[in-house]
Amino acid sequence: MDPEKEKKTENEKKPGRGRRFLKRAAKIAAGTVVVSAVATELVFLIMFGRSKPVEKTCFPLEDWAAENGLLWSAVEFISGGNTLRGYIVGPEKPRALMLIAHGMNASSEGWEPVVQYFAERDLAVMLFDGTATGRSEGERVVGLQQARYDIRSAIDFIRSSDDYSSLPVVLLGHSAGAYGAAAEAGDEGVCAAVCVSGFDTPIGTMHRWARTYAHIFGDIQLPFLAAHEYAALGIEANTSASAALTASGTAALVIHGANDDAVPLDISMFGKLEGRADNIECRLEASPGHDNHSDILVTEKDGAVNYPLLGSIYDFLESVLP
Repeated sequence: MDPEKEKKTENEKKPGRGRRFLKRAAKIAAGTVVVSAVATELVFLIMFGRSKPVEKTCFPLEDWAAENGLLWSAVEFISGGNTLRGYIVGPEKPRALMLIAHGMNASSEGWEPVVQYFAERDLAVMLFDGTATGRSEGERVVGLQQARYDIRSAIDFIRSSDDYSSLPVVLLGHSAGAYGAAAEAGDEGVCAAVCVSGFDTPIGTMHRWARTYAHIFGDIQLPFLAAHEYAALGIEANTSASAALTASGTAALVIHGANDDAVPLDISMFGKLEGRADNIECRLEASPGHDNHSDILVTEKDGAVNYPLLGSIYDFLESVLP
């Protein structure tokens, strides 16, 4: 056989460069999908797993309530199959019930000054540990939306209570709790919402955090994060807090720290709402020591209370409570 013809025949048998490139690209794409899917599950396992339980036999403020002529009672209710535990403290004849929802990886600990402040001003205050936190049951949460479902279950508990079912409900939430308060502000019986340091959308917030820590890989992860949440939660996976709060028509006070680096203003509820809805008042908190994400109401390090801000919240409630 002619050597030239033989060489040509052998070349024809080999896959072309384009085919080889496509095969490699397909392998890389498949590997990326597998790695990203596994990474997403690991992120949810680590980020949304159970926080450290609180090692105490009872909730605080029971003795304080007795000393100040206030009623105190422990409460339990079911959320997503888990028993959540908390307490209600307040006067014998409260004018409203304030339901407090803490943020992600937090618990009811540290909220005592806030509870005291409003319980002393004729409000019954209900505070509880969310799913998979503190004294409540659960091994993990569904994501940043968990507070929404816990708040929904807490409202159902209040409605079934002989002592509190007739009271107007005020929602006060921080961070993920603020998101939950905004998302559930349209619930019948809720007369006001106070949202502190809240983000606007769960998936948008997770994307920002992923982008901050993983750079371009955070963009690669976004479709997998979104798919995970929509598969688990359906249409409620990425509810916009600002849109829900606006549509609710409920009177609301939205507060955000001027130097919040956990929830920057551009992805915050505050940033989406400022000056855009008649039923919502927005306040940017710039007080030294209280202008960030975690310390806006009570500082984590030394428990310093932002009484001027609590006073502003109470003034807002005075203007909207019946």
